[in-house]
Amino acid sequence: MSFDKVAEGSVAAGKFGSEARPPAAGGFRARWRIWFGLIGYHLTAWVLSHPAPLRPLFTLLRRLRPITVAGTTVLLGKGADVREVLDRFEDFTLGEVLSPRMPWGPFLLTIDWRDQHDRERALFESMVARGDDIARLRGIAASVCETAIAEASRAYDGRRQIDVVRGVCEPVVVAVADRYFGIPVVRADVPYTAQLLREIAGIAMVSPPEGSERYRRAKAAIAELTRHVTDTIASEAARISPAPMAPAQPGLSLLERLVRAARAPDKPLWLDDDFVRRYVTGLAATGGATIVRASTNALYELLRRPRALRLALAACATLDRAEREFETLERDPDANAYARRQSLVALEAARDELRQLIYEALRFRPMLPLLLRYTPRDVLIAKGSPRQRTIKAGSSVIAAPTAVMFDPAEFESPGEFRSQRPLASYVHFGFGLRTCFGKYVADTVMLEIFRCLLKLPGIALSEGWGGMINYDGPVADNLIVTFAPFNSNTNVE
Repeated sequence: MSFDKVAEGSVAAGKFGSEARPPAAGGFRARWRIWFGLIGYHLTAWVLSHPAPLRPLFTLLRRLRPITVAGTTVLLGKGADVREVLDRFEDFTLGEVLSPRMPWGPFLLTIDWRDQHDRERALFESMVARGDDIARLRGIAASVCETAIAEASRAYDGRRQIDVVRGVCEPVVVAVADRYFGIPVVRADVPYTAQLLREIAGIAMVSPPEGSERYRRAKAAIAELTRHVTDTIASEAARISPAPMAPAQPGLSLLERLVRAARAPDKPLWLDDDFVRRYVTGLAATGGATIVRASTNALYELLRRPRALRLALAACATLDRAEREFETLERDPDANAYARRQSLVALEAARDELRQLIYEALRFRPMLPLLLRYTPRDVLIAKGSPRQRTIKAGSSVIAAPTAVMFDPAEFESPGEFRSQRPLASYVHFGFGLRTCFGKYVADTVMLEIFRCLLKLPGIALSEGWGGMINYDGPVADNLIVTFAPFNSNTNVE
């Protein structure tokens, strides 16, 4: 189905979501295929969103058959084997797996030609002004969170509760897409833009059956966002003059930087407006979903553990003090360089302390507990060990982050929540050459979301279903937390 055909339907009529109805299914067989496909879709989405049952499965595999071959599907039980698969770029590929689920077109994740992958990743690295961009992202996330929490403290008829997904994470993601990635808010409507991004993220994670309502909604969303991004690129291109490629300019969005690069006389041949559209859309869709899902999952797991919550509150207090000290030294013209450097080191250590607690909470409910790879040729894994196996060409390999992060050989006492595990040991953002490019965005934004939410006095999960994460397919839909009056000392140690 093309974008144009979708545009002729619900989007062209200004409809979206539940108003956009699919045409009647063509006969009993077609309806049965859609119904059966939806069962598989919801089952897959449930497994990805409730990964606890996977842990005993991988424990069993580690003990009985660490590399299990079932037809053309291979399951890996040991963390070392998962890391090996994720690290072998040419032998275990992603294009075959992900390309059908990237409706905006080829993207860094789907490129299996190593040279081209390296060229495009290097281009993106050159488009990021790392320190300035991180400070900018931090400011965007903090300001949106503070506004959302201020509104929540006044709203809900004094009930003092907030929906973490729709009230905090999604508005932050829309603001990041607008003010950092360069995709303006669609129709000047934040909830509508958030819904577009959630539909696109959903189809990128798990493909619904073609012909279903969910499939049509997702296609309509990508059609509208594609037109929106294309128009934004054209508008930006019309107001710039060609100039040689230059390092990233901190004041510009990623879209603006890429559009300027695409008009440089010394640009690579493959860098054009279609490339810009695909990559900005891909970063916004996959990055937004990562932030919403990971923040929601990690907060839920943290709030379920009183000791972990106390550690996180203490880490937030340490970070606040380190930040105040650093800012004081930065403003002091008499402060010496050594004191400033030491203050910066302490500040980064405080950020890492809180980030480790977020990662540890996320370990119990990863944003993606399962990763899939494809084998284009016969390959040998775990070479030299008693479990070595040859994986046949055409096989699908399930390389699960859950298998890594609950393997006792990788994480001592994996069933315990621990605050001192090395950050580098986690595989939330992949491993090896395909480590997520946008990790710096998610890391920065998630930290600010947690800092703001953990300032809510007496923060706790709501009672009943509201205090559980509710999912719309594979996408987090809502999570309600409650808090005490702001003059309360509930969270003070």
